[in-house]
Amino acid sequence: MFSKKRKLVISIISISLAVVVLAAAFCAVFTAELELAVEGEENITVEALSEFSNPKATANVSVLGIKSPSNVNVSGKVDTSKKGSYTLTYNTGFLFKNKSLVRKVDVIDTIPPVIRTETENIYLDKGKTSITAKEVDVKYTAFDNFDQDITDKVEISVSGFVCSLTVSDSAGNTTIKNINIVPNDKKYPTLVLKGGTTHFVRVNSNYIEPGYSAKDNIDGNLTSKVVITSNVDTSKSGEYFVEYKVSDRSENTTKLVRKVIVYGSLNADSFSQVKPNGKTVYLTFDDGPGQYTEKLLGYLDQYGVKATFFVTNQFSKYQGLIKTIDQKGHTLGVHTLTHKWSIYKSEEAYYNDFNAMFDIIKTQTGKETNIFRFPGGTNNTISRSNRGIMTRLSNDMLSKGYIYFDWNVDCNDARLKTTQDIISSTISQIKNKQDSVVLMHDIKLSTVEAVPAIIEYGLANGYTFAPLDQNSPAVRFKPVN
Repeated sequence: MFSKKRKLVISIISISLAVVVLAAAFCAVFTAELELAVEGEENITVEALSEFSNPKATANVSVLGIKSPSNVNVSGKVDTSKKGSYTLTYNTGFLFKNKSLVRKVDVIDTIPPVIRTETENIYLDKGKTSITAKEVDVKYTAFDNFDQDITDKVEISVSGFVCSLTVSDSAGNTTIKNINIVPNDKKYPTLVLKGGTTHFVRVNSNYIEPGYSAKDNIDGNLTSKVVITSNVDTSKSGEYFVEYKVSDRSENTTKLVRKVIVYGSLNADSFSQVKPNGKTVYLTFDDGPGQYTEKLLGYLDQYGVKATFFVTNQFSKYQGLIKTIDQKGHTLGVHTLTHKWSIYKSEEAYYNDFNAMFDIIKTQTGKETNIFRFPGGTNNTISRSNRGIMTRLSNDMLSKGYIYFDWNVDCNDARLKTTQDIISSTISQIKNKQDSVVLMHDIKLSTVEAVPAIIEYGLANGYTFAPLDQNSPAVRFKPVN
């Protein structure tokens, strides 16, 4: 009896233990966690014909908090010899559980074709200056890493003097190769030197290139292609040369030479080949200082020339240049404060205007000037409404010790607009005079740009340039009233 009970207890205990074990196993299965990870992006691209290396994948299973590695199976294949989209599936499992990841792999072609030609230039037959796409006769090949030989897909076009070979592969990658078209051209380019073929530079100053331009009947603007060689040394007086050379695509070459004379002073030994002729040019500038005055001062410095400035206060923000003019050794004279014709309504109006400008010059320079020029000149017609005023003013000013100057050369910049016209007008007048008092305006850019050429003409022909002073020739008009 006892033995039967004991066996029953043992059976019950065994069954209970089995139930617990089965329950634990059952719990483990349903609580297990799977982890699956693949390196890199979810979707990747691969260059066609390259070697594809499947990125590493890892998996783990976690049961009751204990993590263990799990195998990863990969299905699918990527063929880089064929463009397209491929799918790789990564799978891991534990008992009745599974986990999967899918990766998309695109095999693409991004490498453009290569075009090879036997020449980089197409030379036209004699007399021809253009060519059409149908007339192009050049040997070429086109090869693509994926599509192989695609020479038959090359398209030819011509624009101006460029022949373009264009080809695209099956992936849309496009290559363009340009070939220069060289006409059989016998016409030489035109080369122009700005500022003339002779240039003057004061010793120890900087040589400033006056400029140049070049153009061709076929190639158009060739200015950027001009090659310059120079032996100019401004540290020593003497003659130097600057060579300008330009070639068109047909290798027609034009050369010009500019002579650069570096001089120590006016009429120095470096000008021994040009004898002073005893003639003097007095450059005078009215109505400034203004926005171009500083540029003018630079030109005068470049040639070592001194001039005369009959100044105003029309442009008050440039008033400080009055001091600069004086410091550079030029002559300053009164012109007018406002340059308004109402100053001729009465002597009082004129003197008020004159004295105000006189005081500005004195304030800027610390010096007084006794040189002046009447606005419009002594023979101006604006003052006729006040009969006799110019006669009275001119006599009165002389009696007070002031010296006024008119002019006997007018550069005509009041009516002439271009620099070249101003140059021609001025030079044509000074040729016939012993002493030339030249009327100019430094508020006009075209006038300022004419100054270098006028100075160069004078220096090359033996003229002396000087500023006006109380001993200069009294060039004066007769008052009209």
